[in-house]
Amino acid sequence: MSAAPEKRERPTVDRWASEKLEAGEPISHPRQIRETGHWRLAAWVHKERKRGANIKTLRGPGGIAVYVMPGAGPQGEMFEVGGGAVASSAGDSANGEATEESDGGDHAK
Repeated sequence: MSAAPEKRERPTVDRWASEKLEAGEPISHPRQIRETGHWRLAAWVHKERKRGANIKTLRGPGGIAVYVMPGAGPQGEMFEVGGGAVASSAGDSANGEATEESDGGDHAK
């Protein structure tokens, strides 16, 4: 009888998404599922925006939401004094590259 395969601990949505955005990496739902097995990235982004996180939504090929944090990276900050990101509404570009959309809107109204 062989031993059970070693089970790797999955990072939490909070840890995974925070680390990626703070490092200046764009994140998306398909990437999150692939790398962590977790769902509900949009809910996490919504919660963080309510806390003041500066997270923008771009649209990738096929309309997939891609989340970025402007100014993130080695000197970036996840939270800025004065609130979250604001961007104009747009869809997919003609060439299929990610385009700016919005800060996620206010779904609670």
